[in-house]
Amino acid sequence: MRLGGSVMKEWKTAEEWMNAVLELGYSAVIFPVDCNAPRALIRELRDRIYDNGLVIGEVGVWKNLMLPDPEEREKIVEYSVRQLELAEYVGANCCVNISGSRGNVWDGYHPDNYSRETRELIIEQTRRIIDAVKPSTACYSLEPMPWMLPDSPDSYLELIRDVDREAFAVHLDFCNMINSLERYRDSAELIDECFEKLGPRIRSIHIKDCKVDDYILPFAVAEKRVGEGTLDLVRVLKQANRLDPDIPMYTEHLEKHEDYVYSTEYLKNLARENGLSFQ
Repeated sequence: MRLGGSVMKEWKTAEEWMNAVLELGYSAVIFPVDCNAPRALIRELRDRIYDNGLVIGEVGVWKNLMLPDPEEREKIVEYSVRQLELAEYVGANCCVNISGSRGNVWDGYHPDNYSRETRELIIEQTRRIIDAVKPSTACYSLEPMPWMLPDSPDSYLELIRDVDREAFAVHLDFCNMINSLERYRDSAELIDECFEKLGPRIRSIHIKDCKVDDYILPFAVAEKRVGEGTLDLVRVLKQANRLDPDIPMYTEHLEKHEDYVYSTEYLKNLARENGLSFQ
């Protein structure tokens, strides 16, 4: 297993960014610039990453591929292609996005997120992005979300079957699949199901915690810093340890540099206490 996360410190040069990565003790990184960055900077970042024996787990897209305007949607498809090309160039495990929302919030709920038309568009766009690049090492993936496809291990398997491209792989976020009281209550079983069904296709993992707020109605799950929620993170580590040893796990959505320092040390100690270790 490898461990990484975001870099919250400001940086201007590849050297400054790498110094922050080494201070955090990461063995995996998220590529910090997109395809619009100067080629020389992209190349220097890539070289420094590999000179330090690190793995690039993710190149992000993070744009809404379900925009109602076809021209604007096409621009995002083109950007996604360029991001997958970047992932291939730097040797990243995957280029990742979410499928997108039909509503006003790019990652929010809308009933049409589950329509047949939306599902067909997800499949068609995913094929187009992959076929435009034909990557030999990097993969394209969709992060699961609570209110859009894929939102469960089975719906991810169905998309893999229907997209029918070897370069379509899994970016796993088990926490994002907890969208009901049943899944929260049975989160240990959900974690096992994710790894058992999706394991061979997993290229990158988000590891985080969550907790139901007892004082908010209706039911709401809040993301928490690792160790401050109720998820069985030891189970996650043991399951991830069965995968390729270079599969990265990332903490995310933390506010400060110190939170990433804490989370990295917490997970390393948790692994050590259970006879496991990160590369």
